[in-house]
Amino acid sequence: MKKLRIAAAGAVLAVSASVLLVGPPAQAALSQCGSSRACAWTEPNYGGPFGSWTTSRSNLQTVGFGNNISSMANNRTRSIGWFSETGYTGALFSQPAGGAGFFNFPDPRADTFSSLFLY
Repeated sequence: MKKLRIAAAGAVLAVSASVLLVGPPAQAALSQCGSSRACAWTEPNYGGPFGSWTTSRSNLQTVGFGNNISSMANNRTRSIGWFSETGYTGALFSQPAGGAGFFNFPDPRADTFSSLFLY
């Protein structure tokens, strides 16, 4: 019985330690998008990994964002174009200056952008 209590106490300590070592997830926010930038997040509601660009990107795959964008913001003074294919081809989603938003499944635009053109 004593061994059972020691094992149970050890299990409780192990679980407690794992809870203490896990911090809260980082909170992404629209405020991450700096001035004159096009920004993207991999999750809806400006969550997940964040990327920002000041120049056009013909292939977002090379920076880990191709077909993986669910939130975006245009913190520029001109429109930007998000394209479904690399090389500024495929379906175009034009985002006006100052525009921001996110897409949830089953919206066909969620996780479909592969290139970004800054006009």
